[in-house]
Amino acid sequence: MAVFCRVHGCGTQCTSPSRRLKILGNDNSRQALGALRSVSMHPTVCRTVWGSLRRYTTAAQVAALLAFGALTGCGSSGESLLPVEGQVQFEGKPLTKGTVILFPDADKKNDSKQEPRGAIGPDGRFKIVTHPSDGAAPGWYKVGVVVVQPSDPKNPYSEPRSLIPAKFGKPAESKLALEVRKDAPPKSYDLELK
Repeated sequence: MAVFCRVHGCGTQCTSPSRRLKILGNDNSRQALGALRSVSMHPTVCRTVWGSLRRYTTAAQVAALLAFGALTGCGSSGESLLPVEGQVQFEGKPLTKGTVILFPDADKKNDSKQEPRGAIGPDGRFKIVTHPSDGAAPGWYKVGVVVVQPSDPKNPYSEPRSLIPAKFGKPAESKLALEVRKDAPPKSYDLELK
């Protein structure tokens, strides 16, 4: 697909897929080459046929897309969310950091597409969030708890290591499960890692 320079109206054709123009010996070549050196920084300098279509999208088209998104519930899972809060204990003591992840249990008829999660605070408490809202959809979940830190304290990018047995981070091995329901009694979402 050919790309043409619009800086000086010279009509020079670019044959490179990277959209760098080859300016053939005209008086404006140095000026044009300087302007075109980085097309990615100046995307309006050159255009492809498809690029020009994207650039000239009208305000009416944008408004129509936004209206369609609002009507179809774009960005919303459509599921009602229920609050899920609890505490995680490991070896009889509250965990002071980590993440609780809920994996929908299809075997128990939970067909949710979301994987709600919550950070564990210094007191071991967590609050589940299904981005961007608090809570989780009703149903059964397998639970994973992950607590990691860098293996080398001096290098934050080193391989992470688990501070608890790795099985607790794998929903198939953790043997942790909970049911999110409307009438859940207090402490029904507390987790004891054994």
